[in-house]
Amino acid sequence: MATEKIWKLEDIFHLPEGDVRFYGRMGIENVTVCEDGSLTASMRVTHDLLNGHGTVQGGAVAALCDIAGAAFMRILVGDEVTLNSSMQFYRPGKEGSVLTARVTPRKLGRTICTLACEVWDEAGTLIADSVQTFYRI
Repeated sequence: MATEKIWKLEDIFHLPEGDVRFYGRMGIENVTVCEDGSLTASMRVTHDLLNGHGTVQGGAVAALCDIAGAAFMRILVGDEVTLNSSMQFYRPGKEGSVLTARVTPRKLGRTICTLACEVWDEAGTLIADSVQTFYRI
């Protein structure tokens, strides 16, 4: 049985050690390529990621999906840029919770790739999902 691998952000995005830029400021960690070919990444909802209602800012969830999608592309497909992304929000993420994005491929073409991303909290509640389109460079 193959084992899952946890990736460092610096290795995924070809950054100098410790230089995690926006990716690290979001608190994204535990980027894992799973045995089933999907990728997961997690983010703890801190006070800095809350909106005026006291729940996770939608932009933080969208960034989690975008970074997880980009990580999937970089690790499993090749360098990319995001062409499009659509988000659907279902439930609020709460401060202190850990949100996990799971990315699965819908279509991996020669130049255009489409991925699906679901975001769950640790209680198993679906928080949001997205469909992302990437251009392979």
